[in-house]
Amino acid sequence: MPVDARFSGGLTINGYPIRRPYVLLTNRHYPQKRFDLAIRAIAEVRKVHPRVKLVIPGPFTPHTESLKGLVAELGVADAVLFLGPIAEDELQKLYEGAAVYVYPAPEEDFGMGVIESMAKGVPVVAWNQAGPTVTVGPGTGHLAEPLVLSDYAAGISRLLDNPAENQATGVRAFEWARRFDWERHLDTLERAVLEVARSHERMAAEAASA
Repeated sequence: MPVDARFSGGLTINGYPIRRPYVLLTNRHYPQKRFDLAIRAIAEVRKVHPRVKLVIPGPFTPHTESLKGLVAELGVADAVLFLGPIAEDELQKLYEGAAVYVYPAPEEDFGMGVIESMAKGVPVVAWNQAGPTVTVGPGTGHLAEPLVLSDYAAGISRLLDNPAENQATGVRAFEWARRFDWERHLDTLERAVLEVARSHERMAAEAASA
């Protein structure tokens, strides 16, 4: 999606109007996913970008209520939108239209949402530890100092400050995401298996001729 489209207009998902630009967070609503950190970060970002929203799709869980309580406590009810369960095509629309994708889980090993968002050309903000140190490549977003909320929020703000730089970062994210293409992984695995098989054949032939 052209960068100007990510910073203007809007879309409607599940009956909720969503105005761009928005920050996207996709994951299961579990405590270990640390949505609370993203919510606290967006409260800081709103001081600089007062119209931006954090959009959170996905089925509600018992933990969702505690997150809504945090939203109320921080006074950012107009800044955080819980969409509930949505269809896959709606999820893809959310990825395509996001200005920034956030991944607040500090200890997870991969994060498919990170790859999916970068594959749509969306910059990512995550922590500089665990999975994102591999999945978020140089110049594809911002890796904040672990659990330093001010750095995390600043990374989001910088990606919202300049649409042109946001687009350039998104292009790099798109190119980086290509290395995680499943077909490429399967090709690599196939080559490795064939090489092992050939090695075993050579060893068997050498043993037979010894």
